Amino acid sequence: MGRARVRYAGALLLLVAGSPAAAQTTIEIGPVFGYYRPAGGFDPAAAYSVSLPRNPQELSGIAWGGQATIWLRTRVGAQLQVTSIASTMGLVNTPAGPMGPTSARVTTGAAQLLYDFLPKSQGSRAWLSAGPGIVRHGGDAYAGVGSQTDLAGAAGLGGSVPITGALSATAGVTALVYSYDVAMPADLRANGESLQKGFQSDVLLSVGVTWALH
Repeated sequence: MGRARVRYAGALLLLVAGSPAAAQTTIEIGPVFGYYRPAGGFDPAAAYSVSLPRNPQELSGIAWGGQATIWLRTRVGAQLQVTSIASTMGLVNTPAGPMGPTSARVTTGAAQLLYDFLPKSQGSRAWLSAGPGIVRHGGDAYAGVGSQTDLAGAAGLGGSVPITGALSATAGVTALVYSYDVAMPADLRANGESLQKGFQSDVLLSVGVTWALH
């Protein structure tokens, strides 16, 4: 009985490996570059930190990172994309004198399902995407309050065009929406629970090159 089960499992694996679905599976990996632009705002607060951005748009900057995509069927896939963005807060005049500039770093991650809506045409694709994401704010600007990591919802539009062989060029836009809330330091808690707070909608424009592993 045990040997029969082993032979059956082996035959099943060979059948799956040789199935059309397995033959259609493609993995694509590569670097991405682009531009990150927050589009939200901060709610009014009773106290402020001169090291934090005065508005979300100060965190805009060049993005770089990587992505990995797996196409499970002709039109259905999944993608993981991670990017890092560095920015600098300008000089701020305070009663103690000018302070700054101060650096900040935003890290984004998104794990999205893809649906290719473009009719099959020489390997080109155009897709809609949606899934969960994270946005992390850190760097010197957040040293006094601690890095902030928020769960986000991600949605986007993207596409790819073959270049040569297994290489393709990709481009896309992803929106990350989330609730941002920096807790008030304990010694200022009488001014409220939040030092900075607001609903955020960050836009990431990206281009890249991928290598297909069949």
